Amino acid sequence: MPDTAKTPSPISYERYKELTGFRRCELLGGAIYDLAAPSKLHQAASMLLANKLFAHLSGKPCRPYCAPYDVVFNGEEDADPTLQPDLLVLCKGEALPRIVVEILSFSERKRRSAKMEIYRRFSIPEYWELNPDAGTIALYALEGGQYVRKGGDNGALHSPSIGFELDIEAFYDEVEDYLENS
Repeated sequence: MPDTAKTPSPISYERYKELTGFRRCELLGGAIYDLAAPSKLHQAASMLLANKLFAHLSGKPCRPYCAPYDVVFNGEEDADPTLQPDLLVLCKGEALPRIVVEILSFSERKRRSAKMEIYRRFSIPEYWELNPDAGTIALYALEGGQYVRKGGDNGALHSPSIGFELDIEAFYDEVEDYLENS
């Protein structure tokens, strides 16, 4: 079954909601993409990272949110790209996320560059990409209108916009432990 249903022309967020109801999907390039249910590995990585972000942001004006959460990028010609990052960080008084986190799955890898381009165009300060199969996390920070890779992989992750630090190897050890004990 294909993961996309082409629409005849770009559509608005309102029309997207009419067409999709409560399905988990995204609107990208005028097409609606159904999102598959995440794997256990994907869920474990998402849950543990959300937990760490929640603890770090306690008492601060920012909060983490988990998918499904529609992020609507208004202002495109006739379409409103609507994405559901796996995690995002919203800060008080800001209309768009400060951080978006995408956990790569097979279907996500196909749309990775298109989604990253939307995040860049709408000036999302940080884009994180987790690859649980490889045990890596890449952090891209917006500088001069372009994303610049700021490390990560399997060493340490340092988020400049929220002062968050993560030992990536230890994080994936926790993910593995979580899965072994479930």
